[in-house]
Amino acid sequence: MSIYSEKAKGRSLSDVVFQKLRNDIVNGLYPKGYKLNEIKIAKEMDISRTPVREALKQLELEGLIDSIPNRGAVVVGISDQDVKDLCAMRQSIEDVAIRFAIDRMSSDDVEKLEDIYDLMAFYTKKADVDKVFDLNTSFHETIYQTLNSPQLESILKHFQDLLRISRYQSLNREGRIQATLDEHGRILDAIKSRNAELAATEVTNHHSKLEYIFK
Repeated sequence: MSIYSEKAKGRSLSDVVFQKLRNDIVNGLYPKGYKLNEIKIAKEMDISRTPVREALKQLELEGLIDSIPNRGAVVVGISDQDVKDLCAMRQSIEDVAIRFAIDRMSSDDVEKLEDIYDLMAFYTKKADVDKVFDLNTSFHETIYQTLNSPQLESILKHFQDLLRISRYQSLNREGRIQATLDEHGRILDAIKSRNAELAATEVTNHHSKLEYIFK
C-alpha cells in the first residue's frame, strides 16, 4: 500500500498509517509483545513522526497496543478471549444484518453471491485455502454492501478484520474447507428463497463454528 496514494483518496495521513499498522497487527506481522518503534515506522514510511504518533494513540484506544513506560508501544494483539467475545458480537450483529439484507437485495446482488459461491466450490475442490478464504470474505462483504448502510457495513467489516487470523486458522483445519462451502451453500439457498429466519439461523450456525474451534 502506497501511503501517499491512499492519502490522495481523501484520508488523513494518520488514518492511513493507523489502518496499515492495524492490518499488520491483526494479520500477525507484528506478534504479541513486539515493540513498535515510532522513529523506525516513520522512516520506513518516509513520513514525519506526528501521524505515526497519532496512529499509535488510536491503536491503543482499540486495545491492540499498550504504551509501557521505558518500553514504548508494545503489541497486545487479539487474545483467545477477544476471539470468543468478537465471535459472539459478530453473530448477534450479522443475525440482524442478514434480515435487513434479504429485504434490500436485488436479483443482481443474489447473482453476485452465486458467482462467488461457484468460485468457492471450484477452489474447494482444489483445496486452495487462500482462494477460499478470500472468497469467503467477499461473500460476506457482498452481503454487507447490500445493506446500503455505510455505518453497519463498516462495523461488520471491522469484525472481519479483527478475526482475520482466527478465520484463516479455522479454514486450515481438517475438513473445515468443505464444511465452510456447505455452510455458505445453505446461507445462499436461504437468501434465494428470501427466508430471513432461515438465513439468520444459517449465518449464526456458520459463525458459531469459529467460536467453537477457539473455545
